[in-house]
Amino acid sequence: EMLHNAVHALVGGHKTYGMATLDYSAFDPIFMVHHASIDRLWKIWQSLQKLRHKPFNYARCAGRRLTQPLEPFSYDSLNKDPLTRTNSLPVQVFDADKFHYHYDNLDVHGHDVAELNTMIQDMRNSDRIFAAILLHGVRTSATVNVQVLTASGTKVHAGYFYVLGGPDEMPWAYERPYKLDITDAVRQAGIKDGATIHLTCDVTSYDGTSMNETFSVSTFIERHANEDHDVLVLQLGSEQQAYYKVVVKRGTHIRFHAENALVPGPVRELGSFTNAQLCVMPPGRANSYEFEVDYTLEPGDYFFSAPDQERCSQGFKIMVTVEDE
Repeated sequence: EMLHNAVHALVGGHKTYGMATLDYSAFDPIFMVHHASIDRLWKIWQSLQKLRHKPFNYARCAGRRLTQPLEPFSYDSLNKDPLTRTNSLPVQVFDADKFHYHYDNLDVHGHDVAELNTMIQDMRNSDRIFAAILLHGVRTSATVNVQVLTASGTKVHAGYFYVLGGPDEMPWAYERPYKLDITDAVRQAGIKDGATIHLTCDVTSYDGTSMNETFSVSTFIERHANEDHDVLVLQLGSEQQAYYKVVVKRGTHIRFHAENALVPGPVRELGSFTNAQLCVMPPGRANSYEFEVDYTLEPGDYFFSAPDQERCSQGFKIMVTVEDE
């Protein structure tokens, strides 16, 4: 998705009637070439999955959306073709071979799939940290500049990403975080392992206008060298936060980090959505999660809260779903 958006933004630039905008991008001749390239990337990923002996034509990560016609193409008010309206099922398009087209090669910059797999494995030989950003629509196309703050407040560039949108887009928000690698920026900022990380996001519309938009940047994902699981780091502050949800894959560990000594602990897990809404605290120290400890979570829903009912009622809580992929 993010590679897809980047080409739209970089080719379209600041022009309204081109690749940068959701309403007009399909009229640009490069649109079909670009989307054919995205299909090719999908085929490369499938080939990588085969090398890894993992599923390549099946997924359970999107739940019921895989077996339902894709919106808004399923709306009879927008799509007058009953064939495509009822058959636009994501689950039916995993296998490109069914559409009877093939690629002469799947090389990327001269590297075949086996070499790509080796390069990816080499990347896993060092510790990495990612900003876990929850994306949402901003009703236009925009560039998001992510920066790491040093102790003195200096901004260190961490990366860009692009959001493709428009005034008529369907409202959307992702609960699975987008992972932006900020490893180099964190090191350049002099932030030690286990220390608090502060990020800023500057959002600029495709036409160059600065936007009063923001993205959640208080959640991080660590991937330690040669490990086969992520660590979701929830960074908790003393200021009130919006109640939100994060979805992660099976096997993910979780760690709570307090930004300062004013954050009370331990974190409590309330057991159900109803308990979370009513801020019903477990007795004693049941379902307690200490700061700076990695915990393994089984698939399911977890409703975390500040340790007291008052702060819970003020919104100091978060829902984490571990999907059973």
